[in-house]
Amino acid sequence: YKYYEKAIIDKCWSKERQQFVSYYHVQGIEKVSHIETVQTLLPLLLNDLPRDIQLQLVDKVKDPDRFWLPYPVPTVAKCEPEFNPNGSRLLWRGPMWPSTTWLLVEGLLKHGFEAEAEHIVERWIELCLKNGIWEYYNPLTGHGLGQRGLGMSTIIVDLLYRMKKI
Repeated sequence: YKYYEKAIIDKCWSKERQQFVSYYHVQGIEKVSHIETVQTLLPLLLNDLPRDIQLQLVDKVKDPDRFWLPYPVPTVAKCEPEFNPNGSRLLWRGPMWPSTTWLLVEGLLKHGFEAEAEHIVERWIELCLKNGIWEYYNPLTGHGLGQRGLGMSTIIVDLLYRMKKI
């Protein structure tokens, strides 16, 4: 795994932007996306992520202009023009999705950022108690979006159990 982790860091970490970037191809030409999304935070799941990069990512998570919204964590940073918290035909443009939030909390816990993980889970609990289980949510209002009662959104139970909340 160390080889793959090193490759991800070497290719995708942008020192000048202090974030991970995504690559995609258009007609065989490699392009880079600098849009700050929850994907740019998910390398926190890597085992050997350097501490300085961990701290830079956590600073982004805790930035209220990016991801530290009333109901974190949106799929696109609030500061990005693409941010659309109410969902649209392009669903991954700002709503809070339980599956990506779970992944980020996993990364935070892996590297000892318990307070940040705890905050996100507490907000998630409030979200579920206030609005029920939904496919995804508006991260500003908590309003449920998509399919009501979607099973994959009950992934919070895993965190509640492991964080000894139930």
